[in-house]
Amino acid sequence: MEEFLTVSEVAPRVKMSEQALYSAIREKQFPAVRIGARIRIPVSMLKRWIEEQSGTGSGQETNDGGQQ
Repeated sequence: MEEFLTVSEVAPRVKMSEQALYSAIREKQFPAVRIGARIRIPVSMLKRWIEEQSGTGSGQETNDGGQQ
């Protein structure tokens, strides 16, 4: 079963204030789900977001020297 975290639990882990995290969620820049009136962050979505932010996400990194 999926584990869910609250905004107050996640904010320090991603080094954001709770207000900034709520804003990022509202702007769809951070993954979250609504359960009733509450906002929760599934652990699996948090891990994926962290991987994407650190560049270790989907294995799509290239070593092309920044040229496209």
